[in-house]
Amino acid sequence: MVDIKNNLNSIATRIKSTLSFLFLMLFVPVFLVCQIIEFNDDVIDGFQLTGLGVISGLIAPYIYFKMRRLLFNHKKSNHLDKLNYPQRKQIREAPYIYIISIFAGLVATTSLNNCFSVAERTEQFRVAGFGTKHSGKSSYQYAVLISGDKKVIYRLSSRDKFEEQQLVAIRLKKGMLGYWHP
Repeated sequence: MVDIKNNLNSIATRIKSTLSFLFLMLFVPVFLVCQIIEFNDDVIDGFQLTGLGVISGLIAPYIYFKMRRLLFNHKKSNHLDKLNYPQRKQIREAPYIYIISIFAGLVATTSLNNCFSVAERTEQFRVAGFGTKHSGKSSYQYAVLISGDKKVIYRLSSRDKFEEQQLVAIRLKKGMLGYWHP
């Protein structure tokens, strides 16, 4: 009877750890990417900036694992040992490293582009519509501005009085990565 109870406890523990792992692997990256996409919403071609952040976040741990393999396995004499099959601990740590590095890549590309501006210009846009976005407990109003194939979501302040189909001049700043934002 005690063995059955211990087996059930170990199975329940495994299921619980598997579910928490799946939650971490599925929900957390999707949530972080959605938040960064919302932050990059007012950047012209912001989806490309988000993609650049994800790609840089995926490349960094790949280079890290490759360099670690090259640096720490050069003393092995047996050719079969040089194949370096991953250990169980490395396999368990790899997803966490990828999640952290994707988040770091997204934050780095977004902050590099949006915090530092290298050029400014004024461009004419047509107001296509208005909307309200909710972020946490607060909300803000925005206007959708279109100029040719460019689309910008512009956060409205209390002094902005735009009407639909009105031409407005917006000052755009070019970030360090080359993407324009208001």
